[in-house]
Amino acid sequence: MATITCNGPGPHVPANGVLGTADRPVTGMRCNASACRVPDDPAGLNDTSLRDKAAQALAVNDTYLELATPTAAQTTAQVQRLTRECNALIRLMIGRLDTTSGT
Repeated sequence: MATITCNGPGPHVPANGVLGTADRPVTGMRCNASACRVPDDPAGLNDTSLRDKAAQALAVNDTYLELATPTAAQTTAQVQRLTRECNALIRLMIGRLDTTSGT
């Protein structure tokens, strides 16, 4: 039997870092200690955020398109919204997921 041990920096939970046993060697495991958790990937979080915004944008754009005669203020707001939406789509398309600023 191989011992499964947390490979995080510790301190561990449990303190010895032993997570269990397996019938074969297991590597890359982390315990639930805050110091050992793998940090979230910012690019992955930004990708999800941009995709969520895109789904919401469809509904907002549909609402604007239903306006028979939008006011100047509504048209200005829509142009600003479309610019942010285009920025989000461009970031997704080219994989520039370092930020969601301007989206």
